[in-house]
Amino acid sequence: MKKRYLQTIGTISTLTLVCSLMAGCSSGSQNSTADKEQNTASSANTESQNTESAAGTESESPEELQANIRFSWWGGDERHTATINALEEFNKKYPGVKVDVEYQGYDGYHDKMFTQLAGGTAPDLFQYNPENMPEVVEAGKLLCLDEYVESGLLNLDSVSEGTVADCMIDGKLYGIPMSTQTVCIIYNKTLFEKAGVECPADDWTWDDYDRIVQELSEKLPEGVYPSTDLRVMDITTLSMVHQNGGMYLTPDGELNFADAIGEPLEKFQQYMEEGIVPPVEESLATTGDTIFMEGRAAIHGTFNAMATTLQAGSIDQDEYVLTSIPSANTGDRLGMYVKGEVAFCISADSENKEAAVTLLNEFINNPEMGRILGFSRGIPPSETIREELKKNLSGIDSDVLKVQAMADESKDTPEPRLMKGWMEVATVIREETDEYRYGRKDLATTIQDMTSRAQSEFAKAQ
Repeated sequence: MKKRYLQTIGTISTLTLVCSLMAGCSSGSQNSTADKEQNTASSANTESQNTESAAGTESESPEELQANIRFSWWGGDERHTATINALEEFNKKYPGVKVDVEYQGYDGYHDKMFTQLAGGTAPDLFQYNPENMPEVVEAGKLLCLDEYVESGLLNLDSVSEGTVADCMIDGKLYGIPMSTQTVCIIYNKTLFEKAGVECPADDWTWDDYDRIVQELSEKLPEGVYPSTDLRVMDITTLSMVHQNGGMYLTPDGELNFADAIGEPLEKFQQYMEEGIVPPVEESLATTGDTIFMEGRAAIHGTFNAMATTLQAGSIDQDEYVLTSIPSANTGDRLGMYVKGEVAFCISADSENKEAAVTLLNEFINNPEMGRILGFSRGIPPSETIREELKKNLSGIDSDVLKVQAMADESKDTPEPRLMKGWMEVATVIREETDEYRYGRKDLATTIQDMTSRAQSEFAKAQ
């Protein structure tokens, strides 16, 4: 909702976010189609090109809006086709807006876009990774979208706080993620049923998790683990830190994990020693994904955007189900953090800003465009569009949207992943966690080293 978005601005308005975050998103397939550029997706009834009115003023009606804009993205054939078809739908509503499209594969895309942005020749609207945004925002090359949200030209009523947080820099909005995902649990329903163990409920707690894995350990066949190590790749460590009242890095730039991270680290170390989760050598020799897809673990941590891939990769074609991460008995969905990716941004040098914002708004909110685009960029940011898509889904595909809705309900404060030093802090925590998992350090030393190293790396990044 717009109200939630404006609350987010207030929450992190004190930040100066000018660095990169975690890696963006899938690039999609590359092929001969990806080399095409400057293809016209739609034709206008006029050859004139008008400079748009400023945000906050009354915008023209769809029939009156006249502009020629460029739009660029990366991806594979599926994404290209869906996007072009969606643009045709856009032109039914806005016949006076001519959209020239430029698309290619992922390789070289951001280098080209950075060069165009620097030279003032970037497309009006373009796809961009959030991690690449801080540098061009600092150079004044991305359009701040706040006033367009406030005027109503850009409607974010159906977009959650967590989704837009990854495109906010210094408390201002510079893009809209066209894909979103959340941390969750995937479990092998087939293994549960064979073992005669009741499957997790969507509102389960860590107490439930502890009880279930102990029961599974007694009933699963030899060589099958109740769970993968949920500390691997930091899938749920960050979630459990939030549930324990901490954050890797607060919006004020303070480290706040030392008192909250010990419990999850120690819990899974004990489970590893008991054989509830695989030994560290096995986890790192393959991956948790592989162990799970091979049917050698009943419970696994993942992002919901990966669920369909995991289901397709199941060796025995077992039935998988998604549910929430276990809670800390608070009922507020803490730890179900949202990651927004595949952002759409507008060039600050655009001469047709209102038309570009209008197109962006239609990508977010137009139901027919949403149906055409489907999941070609991942999970759409709009709750409304997701609900429409969900009507034609079942099984694991429906679960993907179910847990995304849970995350949208979360009262959690997003980590400031665009803040200078956040990535370095997260890397230190992951490295020190592995040292502890290998038994090279005790828990107290691990947390002490984790804290001192994170402080040092964060200071160096400033």
